[in-house]
Amino acid sequence: MIADADLSTYSLFGGLNQHELDHLRSLMQREIFPSDYDILREGETGDRVYFILEGLAEVRVKPDADSPPERVATLEPGQIFGEMEILDIQPRTATVRSLEETTVLVLTSRSLYELKRWHLEAFTLVMMNLARDVSRRLRLMDRLYLLERQRNRQAGLSARSGPQAVPVG
Repeated sequence: MIADADLSTYSLFGGLNQHELDHLRSLMQREIFPSDYDILREGETGDRVYFILEGLAEVRVKPDADSPPERVATLEPGQIFGEMEILDIQPRTATVRSLEETTVLVLTSRSLYELKRWHLEAFTLVMMNLARDVSRRLRLMDRLYLLERQRNRQAGLSARSGPQAVPVG
C-alpha cells in the first residue's frame, strides 16, 4: 500500500480528507524506472500523471524539428509531470528522462474518472488543484519570457526575436 506521506507532499491532493486519500491511493500504481530511461517522449499521446517519490528526472524539449533537445527542468521527489495531457488531451510537449533510478506513482485519466464517479467533490478538488498548478507554471513562464525580452532589448536585439503570442494570466 502507498503511504499517506507519499500523497500529502503533492499540492494536487491538498484539501482531501483521509477517506478520499485512501480511495485515491487505491487507484494509483507505483512504477520504478532505471537510470537514463525515457519515462515519456515528446510527441506521444499520454493519459497519466506521474508523481516522483524517489530519484531525479530531467525535462527535455526540442526548440524546433532540427535542433537537439535541451534540458529545461530537473524534477525531484514531490514534483509531478504529465499533467498537461490530462487537461488538454494533446501530444506530450516534452521528453522526461530519469537521471537515476526513479520511483513514481501513476494516476491515469481512467482512474480520475473513477474518482469522479465515486466522489464528485474530491474529483473537483483534484482538478482545481491541477488547474492551479498549471496556472502557477504559466505565470512563471510569462515572467521568464518578459525577463528574456527585456534582456534582449537591453542588448539591442529586436523585440520580435521571441515568440509573438504569449498568454498572460
